[in-house]
Amino acid sequence: MVAIEVIPANKLLTLARKKAIYKGEGQEQVFISKRTKLNEAMEQTYQKLCIGFNENKPMKWNELYHLLKGILYHRKIYTKNTENKSYAKRKI
Repeated sequence: MVAIEVIPANKLLTLARKKAIYKGEGQEQVFISKRTKLNEAMEQTYQKLCIGFNENKPMKWNELYHLLKGILYHRKIYTKNTENKSYAKRKI
């Protein structure tokens, strides 16, 4: 099991969707700049996902999008309600 923070995972899912589907960069490797604190949290989430699900290999945007979509949508963790912050970390 991998414990990830939900808010950075949602942001990472949105970024992966934009890169993989809308911009057509799905076959490129994932690169996240660490300019802001949220980007650092997204990078940590990405590293945890690589270690837990991809045998510590880097992912492409398509792979990351489908993995996060499967984790967040099908396990009913995805939510846009940010008022309730009690879901900050959940084990997946």
